[in-house]
Amino acid sequence: MGVSSLRFLFIREKGAGFEWAADGPSATPLNPPTKVEGTKNPNPVHEFQQGKPVPFFFFRCTHSYFFPFKSGCIMAYTTPAMKDRLGQTFRRDSWWATPSAMFLVFTGFVIYATIAAIVNPAAGPDRYYYDLDGAHFLSPFYSPNFHEMFPGVAAFRYFPAFWVVWLPIAFRVTCYYGRKAYYRSILLNPAGCAVGKGTDRGYKGETAFPWVINNLHRYFFYLIVLLVLFHWKHFYDAFHFEGGFGMSIGSLVVAADTILLTLYVASCHSFRHLLGGNVDCFSCAKAGHLRYEGWKGVSWLNQFHNFFFWASLIAVGFADFYIRMIAMGKCADVRFF
Repeated sequence: MGVSSLRFLFIREKGAGFEWAADGPSATPLNPPTKVEGTKNPNPVHEFQQGKPVPFFFFRCTHSYFFPFKSGCIMAYTTPAMKDRLGQTFRRDSWWATPSAMFLVFTGFVIYATIAAIVNPAAGPDRYYYDLDGAHFLSPFYSPNFHEMFPGVAAFRYFPAFWVVWLPIAFRVTCYYGRKAYYRSILLNPAGCAVGKGTDRGYKGETAFPWVINNLHRYFFYLIVLLVLFHWKHFYDAFHFEGGFGMSIGSLVVAADTILLTLYVASCHSFRHLLGGNVDCFSCAKAGHLRYEGWKGVSWLNQFHNFFFWASLIAVGFADFYIRMIAMGKCADVRFF
């Protein structure tokens, strides 16, 4: 395997006391471990600094793309050269499992959402709106319901979901974590650390089309906040029946979709930057203390951003599926009170 350099990746592990000073061949360890799990070398960093080859992948890592609650990783990996064939690697772990799972979720959701957006409106609103037994459930694919808001506009009468779903698609595709997810699972560029990606594909960063569109993420964020507000309106409707306050399985499904979407948007890097990422001195800025506390809260949420990405994606798909099933009479919505 052609190796261009050895790099060190650090994600803090609480209580471990490990820290790396840099990323690259000049990296020096601060309080280095005497032995790194997965290696036969008591100090591979020292061996590398002495000019000795370290042609293997070694790591200590508990980070997960889907369940990041226990994270912490000290990782040294060889960077594959451009001549490495696609998928070529010295790694012995199941590096392919995560991108494979992400690929299945991505493609499954895209296929389902496309079919639902085309078939549902063709059969009428009875496929995406449920208002029996005093309940009011609207599929998130149709929130806001432009056809109901502007009944005189013919354009909203056909495929109303497409007037809505373009925004969450744009927000997710340009999302910082979303880019990493589909770069690895769909584009395989690369599929993982120290995994060959084949020949050079002419990637020029985010300065050329279509990747330059990623720079619009912060503007999609402003628009997605409006979409979240509509979701909370439907959240309110889901718990208010004709007899007053109530709750059913449908209410919980709508609530899960709304809460997870809110957490995904609230943990966004753009929101963190908006609150305080561009502030050099909080005590000097207007409403500095309030912004600092908000920035700290979003920073804490941000560490779970990847989990909220997948959880909200699955929740919105299931919410549409459940509401469609009860609207078509395929199953009954169980009301608790």
